[in-house]
Amino acid sequence: MSFKLEQVRKDLIANQKSSEFWDLVDVCGQRLDGKLSESMSQGILISEKDPLKFVSALIAAMDRKVPIILGNHQWGDSEWALFEQEFSPAVTFGLREIGKGDHWVFKEKDQGSILIPTGGTRSDALRFAIHRWESLEAQSLMVQSFLGTKVINSICCLPLFHVSGLMQVIRAIVSRGQILFSQLNDLESASKVVAIEDFCLSLVPTQLSRLISKGAVFENMDRLKAIFLGGAPANDRLLIKAKDYRLPIVLSYGMTETAGMICAQSKDSFLSGTFSSGKPLFGAEIKLNTEEGFDALHIFSKSLFYGYWGNPPFERAEGFCSNDYGHFSKEGYLLIEGRMDNWIISGGEKINPKEIEDSLYASGYVESAMVLGKDSKEWGQALVVILVSQGHLSQEAVIDHLNEYLKHNLANYKLPKAYLFVEELPILENGKRNNVQIRELLDSIEV
Repeated sequence: MSFKLEQVRKDLIANQKSSEFWDLVDVCGQRLDGKLSESMSQGILISEKDPLKFVSALIAAMDRKVPIILGNHQWGDSEWALFEQEFSPAVTFGLREIGKGDHWVFKEKDQGSILIPTGGTRSDALRFAIHRWESLEAQSLMVQSFLGTKVINSICCLPLFHVSGLMQVIRAIVSRGQILFSQLNDLESASKVVAIEDFCLSLVPTQLSRLISKGAVFENMDRLKAIFLGGAPANDRLLIKAKDYRLPIVLSYGMTETAGMICAQSKDSFLSGTFSSGKPLFGAEIKLNTEEGFDALHIFSKSLFYGYWGNPPFERAEGFCSNDYGHFSKEGYLLIEGRMDNWIISGGEKINPKEIEDSLYASGYVESAMVLGKDSKEWGQALVVILVSQGHLSQEAVIDHLNEYLKHNLANYKLPKAYLFVEELPILENGKRNNVQIRELLDSIEV
């Protein structure tokens, strides 16, 4: 089924007058109608920071089935330069003015395509996963089935150019629900606008950690229908704190290529003390394929993407092989063990950074940590730790305690060569690593 404008409820935006929102949709539609022919072949760009304007442009564009490219309003000049090598959108909604070009890249078969940025930035290109309404709708129906509800209402404080934010909008449209936009710091006041027990909230672990560490877990937060937690691994210490607050956490697993979550664990399981990525949702299947000694996840789902932009056609029926690896418990719960491309080779030894991070958290001296490999003539890659410490000890004292603890729990070749203390980890607002900031931090460390 294709997108139909009439399926969007008039009061889609819970904290906005319907008339004002639909006036914005009409304005966006008029802009598109003025360049409809060019938009079909050149596409349109949505890089709006304002969520209301973003959704208005999205709905107007989906109604006209023009190819949509989602852009990150926080990209720097280098990312936009890469973008302009590939695209010259006929219409731009957002903060960035794109230089005029003649990239007539979209064909008739691309009508209705939505290109979602994924996987960070390579040195020579940006990467976009291609979705269509059908794949996005399929994922929404899977979540409906999981929740056992017809209507999905969401409080959204995640970026809409990323699949984690975008799918909250799509799920509200598909289920004829509502969406309430809020900044993380305003969650408590925003939640008072609606009946909180009817709404879901989606967070990444960094956001949950900040809420808990700042004492911003507010009264009645435990009454939310669900708090979906995904986008990146969460350490057990954070999850235990969330459990102590009785937060209705739904641990999940998914990615841009699957239009978001395809595995989820019930909030009841979480509150009973089970921490996993749950079981595949109805309509999804995950098989384990052994690759280079890893049990890699081979994913089959109606919500799978249609390939990466600029790459050869992708056979959806053959499934998608993820870089993530893990195993299933005897109860059928998926347990993610790490990413195949994150392993560090130091002194000829292969090291799983997650194992080191788990030990750091277990020490009791670390609030959050990231273990990385820095290029080294002596080691190939030297093991370094970027961390936020816990407590009031000096950095020297924390390092002494960590070294002593790790020596008793890890092999010698897994011991860090250097530590770097920061106020916050280099994490983007969607929970992914900020690779630009990471490179800058690694350059500042001597090993």
